[in-house]
Amino acid sequence: MTFHVSHRSLFLSSAILLSIVCATGCGRKKIASNTASPTRPRKQDVVQNGIPYDDICVRAQSARIPVIMYHDIIKERGRKSVWFDCTVEELKQHIEFLKKEGAVPISLDQLYKHLNQGAPVPDKAIVLTFDDNYQGFYDNAYPLLKELKWPAAMFVHTNFVGDKKNDHPKMTWETLMQLDKEGLVTIGSHTLSHRRLADITPEEQQEEITKSKSILEGKLGHPIPYFAYPEGSNNETTQKLTRAAGYTMSFTIVNGAAEESPNIVAVNRYLHTKIEKAWANARQKTVDVPAAIVEMEYKPSPVKLIVGEFAGVKMGLTTGGLPTTVHSPGRTSVGDFVADQKGVAGINGTFFADAHVNGTDNKLIGPSQVPAENIYVPDDTPERLPRLVNRPMIVWGPKKVAIFPFQPGTMNSPDAIKSFMPDYTDAFLAGAWLVHKGIAQTAEQMEAQAASDYQETRRRAFLGLNANGEFVAGASLEVISTSKLAEAAAAAGVQEAILMDSGFSTSLIYNNKIIVTGHTAESIPSRPVPHAIVFKGELAPITDPVINEFFTKANPASGPEAIKATEDPTPRRTKRKKKKKHDDDAPPPDSAIIVQPDKSSDDKSVPDKPEPDKPNPDKQTSEKSKRKDVTPATSTDPPN
Repeated sequence: MTFHVSHRSLFLSSAILLSIVCATGCGRKKIASNTASPTRPRKQDVVQNGIPYDDICVRAQSARIPVIMYHDIIKERGRKSVWFDCTVEELKQHIEFLKKEGAVPISLDQLYKHLNQGAPVPDKAIVLTFDDNYQGFYDNAYPLLKELKWPAAMFVHTNFVGDKKNDHPKMTWETLMQLDKEGLVTIGSHTLSHRRLADITPEEQQEEITKSKSILEGKLGHPIPYFAYPEGSNNETTQKLTRAAGYTMSFTIVNGAAEESPNIVAVNRYLHTKIEKAWANARQKTVDVPAAIVEMEYKPSPVKLIVGEFAGVKMGLTTGGLPTTVHSPGRTSVGDFVADQKGVAGINGTFFADAHVNGTDNKLIGPSQVPAENIYVPDDTPERLPRLVNRPMIVWGPKKVAIFPFQPGTMNSPDAIKSFMPDYTDAFLAGAWLVHKGIAQTAEQMEAQAASDYQETRRRAFLGLNANGEFVAGASLEVISTSKLAEAAAAAGVQEAILMDSGFSTSLIYNNKIIVTGHTAESIPSRPVPHAIVFKGELAPITDPVINEFFTKANPASGPEAIKATEDPTPRRTKRKKKKKHDDDAPPPDSAIIVQPDKSSDDKSVPDKPEPDKPNPDKQTSEKSKRKDVTPATSTDPPN
């Protein structure tokens, strides 16, 4: 059987190339780094009118899968071997390591369905790929894989098929066809001649990308949906061209789990020399992120007030109600947010960019959407986005709520969210995942996803859900760390909880009373904030006399009797003599704190950014030039 590419397809590819070229400089050569910036999913790809979403979906965040890249598999190292060759003995050691760890290799088809559709995968899945069509793979690796029935992938640069001239011979078309026929190994494209795609013109890129696909399809008799960039070199134009050519998934050489990739045509891969690191990172993040999708139907029951001690922490909580988020043009007290929305309870919302107490900017950290605006607002600070990877994102609609790890490449625009929950109304990014499945996350677990100051002690706030499906808003009545807040929330029966902005922003309101303020002095109200969660519905009666007394003594949250935060709530100090040991006129302890900018919204976390591995920065295009012994470069995170 022969697989043909129609003239119409070639015409469409040419038309798409023209539009891409014009969009990126009308044919001028674009200088780009080894790793491209993320491309946004196209609007027509969202599930509507029968057209499916074609990028990494939200449901894929339930796992962390490492993809490993090998090259030639040689019997032993010699004078002409290079650092990225792998000996048979080394490969056997890798196989024994994976067997001991319980790893389950999966195929590219399984990986694609997982990334694009959220299809379930084995708990300890891994993907093994091999580049450059080496005969050494067929002679030395394939027999081992066949014995274990482990699937793998081979990426082929078609101009070198059958090349036996050098010390690293390539498989012939007959061998490739036999390999393909047996079905254990998936064949993918690796261009015609292994050129660094980001260094050539869009027209040259298109030829390398489309012709290699056409040749493979003609020889093997079926579509070739998968592609690997030579040396990982690609840019935004390259990614658009791979999509236009009909590839559904493409691979780079950037360290990181597949689910954390910028998009589905820039899937992360580790060099084989880092297989143990890749495995350890994937297993750790499965637990620490946590790599999970939480979906619950929430129950809008009457709003109840709880004040008590949990895990040694005094806290105020509200449960129940119908939640809605609000975003102010500037900053507003949570009490006024609740009053304006005709709600009965509320809590301060997520973190915001300007942490100064007297700031008026309303820009939030991470994307968000509130019902009143019905617009998905992305985080427009590119240098911050890498630091937000795996922060918990919460979305909800009329009946369901979901929490999942945030990936800026695909979730900083609404398409992934719409395909996951078409009727969602509210969305925002939280500071850390505190409680998962009723268990408090440890400080070490939260470190993988939280801001760098997450353990600093201050009054802290959270949003969560209990086992009854009721929303829970809670805040500490004392200064604590985030890990202590997690313990307290779990002790209060919260099943899932995420961190809200804290410190001076902390504010829990119930029935127009301030239950928790961000200051230890009750006479000082929490600072105004740009974002809040308001709960609507009926109030449950307070039957506990202790809680009723606490509520009665609480200060009003809104209205003429409410204490308002001034532009500068700090008492003005006059110069005075050195304070005596027992100075009765000394200001209250909080005064010394208030004059400092509140750092509760600062975002200083710098999680490990995927590192691009560059087998060879040499820009010669021959197969021989590719095999130079060059140590991979390592990327660094942008400064805060």
